[in-house]
Amino acid sequence: MNRSENQPASRLPVNPFPPAAVIGVSDRDPDLVTIETPAIRRLREQVDAYLNGGVAGADPDDPGAALADTGAAIVIAGDYGSGKTHMAMDLLDHITRDARARLAV
Repeated sequence: MNRSENQPASRLPVNPFPPAAVIGVSDRDPDLVTIETPAIRRLREQVDAYLNGGVAGADPDDPGAALADTGAAIVIAGDYGSGKTHMAMDLLDHITRDARARLAV
């Protein structure tokens, strides 16, 4: 028997995190401030390249290269508190700003 089995349930540490991390578009913070780190910059560049017709770093002469018409996915992975949600929210804001700029032209 270990120590935690002897303690009443009320004294066990409580995990403050939900069992699954999920964000929704409605959760966006209009006052979000982002420091542009290399990871943020790279993510924005990849999305911009995709939206402009290709994937960043893809060789257009390579028949196996990923192009925009084949689809793409972005995985944002990391430990709790590493900034995944912030990065996803920043990316949504970046895409929204870009779309508005394109429509304004």
